[in-house]
Amino acid sequence: MQRPCGGTHGRSPAQVFAPFSPRWLLACGRPYLAPTQANCARLMRWLGQRRPGHDEDVELATCGMAGFRLRAPEASLLSDRALAGLRVPTQQLIAADSVVHRPIRAARRAARLTPDVCSYLVPDASHFLVHDRPDMITDALAHTLVDR
Repeated sequence: MQRPCGGTHGRSPAQVFAPFSPRWLLACGRPYLAPTQANCARLMRWLGQRRPGHDEDVELATCGMAGFRLRAPEASLLSDRALAGLRVPTQQLIAADSVVHRPIRAARRAARLTPDVCSYLVPDASHFLVHDRPDMITDALAHTLVDR
């Protein structure tokens, strides 16, 4: 029985605040064209994957890239006008060490244009923000839910 494969590549929420860095687009080429475990492991290390013993993560990423078919619209960079027009509370957690986007640029743009944004630049966090700093995510969500 074949394991189901899929992924969320190309649907990055941060993409609405800042474009992908050119380095990110170049780094993804090899794993997308040849989704081997070695290529996926190399990409994950470049992204800042810090957890030891991540064989299962590499296997999952390889499976996801091998079976990847975009089924939903990609998040796209919102215009300045669209960001300024947001009328909902917005929380933005940005990994300070992310190589996918330019973190400080994204945070500044959101703060400048989005009317009701609560933005956090999370230190010591890579693209794998949820794994690198789960404490910060929990605290930020709790703070936002209590204050709103």
